Amino acid sequence: MKLIRKIASASLLLSSIVCYAAEQPASLYLQFNTAEQTNAPAPALSAKVINTLFGDEVSEVSFYQTEKVTQFHNTNAIRVDLNQPFEFKPKGDKFYTLAQVWLADNQDYARYLKATDSLREKLGARVLLKLKPAKLAQSEPDYLVLVEWQQAENIALYAQHEEFLPHQPLFESGTTRFNWYQVAFN
Repeated sequence: MKLIRKIASASLLLSSIVCYAAEQPASLYLQFNTAEQTNAPAPALSAKVINTLFGDEVSEVSFYQTEKVTQFHNTNAIRVDLNQPFEFKPKGDKFYTLAQVWLADNQDYARYLKATDSLREKLGARVLLKLKPAKLAQSEPDYLVLVEWQQAENIALYAQHEEFLPHQPLFESGTTRFNWYQVAFN
């Protein structure tokens, strides 16, 4: 698997995600490629994806804070159980990527992340959310990662950067599948 650069963008329609875990963990539900349906609950955050940076093409990403969403869409929602509260409100002067990561049965992805920490810092990338889905279906990713970037051009530079390229073999052997989307918040 090679990381290749494509141009991508998305428009997020709503302004924030807020989850509070009380006595029982709160859950967040993500769905890809869902069409709006009447009587369906409104997503807390929604993105129309124009293109992808790497991986499968999708047209939309929606974040829901209710499991009732599964009653209104044909596709399964990816459930993430949250043990602690978090709030995410996008900033208009920042840039964002969302990744779906399927891990191989080894430690190579963790080694890749550690080896490229300084590159992400240099390019102004900061991991905001690293969510582990409940894995109710084998096809669900192991992680969903939302990253904030200081400059849009640094997103495209990342996979082509001279500090990334030596670690690309670790990335490739540490993942079995990877989708990477750039999202722009309005």
